[in-house]
Amino acid sequence: MEFKNAIFTYTLNFIKAFIESKNIVYCMGIILIGLFDTVLFAYGSKMNRRKLIKRIIIFILVSVSMTAILFSVEKYYFEERVAKTVLMGRAMSAQIEERLNHEIGITEFFEILMKTDHEKTIEKFDEVAERLISTAPELNSIQLAPNGVVTYIYPHSGNEQGLVDLFADADRRSDAVKARDSKKIVITGPVALKQGGTGLIARNPIYIGDKFWGFAIAIVKMDDFWEALPEFADISERFVCNIHATENGVSKLIYSNGTVSEKKLKATSDMELVDGTVWTMELYPKGGWIGVMRRFFTTSFLIFLIATIYMLVIKTDNVLMDAHSNARKASYDALTGVFNKGEFEKKLQLLEKEEQESGFIYMDIDYFKYINDNYGHDVGDKVLTAFAKRVMNAVREEDEVYRVGGDEFVVYVPRQISDEMYFIMRERLKNHIEQEFSVDGVEIIMRASIGMASYPGERSNLREAVRLADIRMYKDKNKNHALHKSGDSTFYKRGKESV
Repeated sequence: MEFKNAIFTYTLNFIKAFIESKNIVYCMGIILIGLFDTVLFAYGSKMNRRKLIKRIIIFILVSVSMTAILFSVEKYYFEERVAKTVLMGRAMSAQIEERLNHEIGITEFFEILMKTDHEKTIEKFDEVAERLISTAPELNSIQLAPNGVVTYIYPHSGNEQGLVDLFADADRRSDAVKARDSKKIVITGPVALKQGGTGLIARNPIYIGDKFWGFAIAIVKMDDFWEALPEFADISERFVCNIHATENGVSKLIYSNGTVSEKKLKATSDMELVDGTVWTMELYPKGGWIGVMRRFFTTSFLIFLIATIYMLVIKTDNVLMDAHSNARKASYDALTGVFNKGEFEKKLQLLEKEEQESGFIYMDIDYFKYINDNYGHDVGDKVLTAFAKRVMNAVREEDEVYRVGGDEFVVYVPRQISDEMYFIMRERLKNHIEQEFSVDGVEIIMRASIGMASYPGERSNLREAVRLADIRMYKDKNKNHALHKSGDSTFYKRGKESV
């Protein structure tokens, strides 16, 4: 009786601890399993104390283990989603930067024309402006302002209120003087336009010889600009997005579709305009990094998993566990835990059958033989395991990692790899791989040789694409070896081996 009371008291304390953790859904599962154990107590007289203790120990171990997995999964998902959002933000920022600078850069083209033949440029202004604005449809207008007086506007209709003296206008004088005196483009805005709406105004001072002639002006209507970016519309729908400019330590809001507490982690990316102004984009998922529904389903699944594993450990035959273990060994590399060479061959056969667009990134560990020869295979195995883990952490969820040789690995990407995508993936892989690793008293900086190829973009035959990635990897290896032999100081660092 005392034994049963002690176990029951422990169960209540365990439930209380999880309730205080505020993970209510998980606590409900703990309570249900606790009730299940209470039923076991009712049949305590029919089983010996050793079996009863074993069930309680299994219950505690499974519950604690699944709790750790819950927080590990959420942490991994959180870090992965932040990383993906950062990459998405960088890609979007690069697109915004490129388009804005292209549209603002039209003023530089007019500057060249004016310095070449300003009279003819003025005479042909409408014709030239029409052609240029067709390449930048988000432009509200292009203007010329001799001596700071806006005189020529295209299109003229609807923009008549833009015909102002910039130096006489109180709202425009400061930036006009700044552009004239600095002899550099000055971007103003977003500001309310006299023509209606809000816009970004770029004023490029034109000097013919040493004499100030006036300004070439481009006005970007920001509402039209954002709407012209379909990817931005998707981002704005899924994320709280804020873009602000920082100049001389002062921050100015450029775009906002909501507010987020300063304490919350946001994915940030920068873009730089032609005048040197830096814009920063901040993204935060509207449902939070780990949404309520995801947390609910993850937790619910883990509750089910706890109950299932609990029952399986008690009742499942060892033969079933061995069968599961054997099936895993057939597909996975026993040392590193990634897919093995046999699975890679199966994957290639499937891709050939389906003619699936694919990308392959071949890589191996530089100077791996040096490790085995000098420190033994035990250290080498630990390096391989750490390398595989870092690669797995670096790739995306849909990518697959295979070990196809001693220290050779392949990342399969279910699409063709563009140069930009390869650059991003290569940098991400190197950032994860090339970190110090301490094993058995040896400090190592791992390095990898990497080669990439796409099918059918680069080769019409899938296996030829695989071979091309392998060849490029070896070319990269030769390059790395030549660099190290030439005396690159990063190869040896104060007694640490760099591999």
